[in-house]
Amino acid sequence: MKLPRLLCVYPAGPIQSKTGDLLESLRNINEGQKWQARIRELGMAPFPVFDDFADIMMTDSTVTVTGEKGIYNQSICWLMRADCIFLIPGWEKSTGAIAELEIAKQLGMPFFDDISELRKYQKMYEAEQTH
Repeated sequence: MKLPRLLCVYPAGPIQSKTGDLLESLRNINEGQKWQARIRELGMAPFPVFDDFADIMMTDSTVTVTGEKGIYNQSICWLMRADCIFLIPGWEKSTGAIAELEIAKQLGMPFFDDISELRKYQKMYEAEQTH
């Protein structure tokens, strides 16, 4: 039995507040989780970037967002394995999302900031998977 290969999408957008405002960071995470859910509902497989950061913020985790073993570096590993990147609204205000987009461009990875364009790419991707 051949298993279907879902389009793997890396969502990129703001997470941490530039001013250290915890409420702003939580709003960013919540917005990112909504986009992850929407991508999932459309039949794609989003990498749960925003869930990972929420877990860290809500626990006493010693994992940091910087350094060799940091969560950001783990996220980049997943970005490099994704089929495409989706830039959620507000991405251009995030230094992390800008850096992730640059990595995606270096890899020749398709990138989208419009969900309808992502859907078009998904349909093309799925058509290729059936041949």
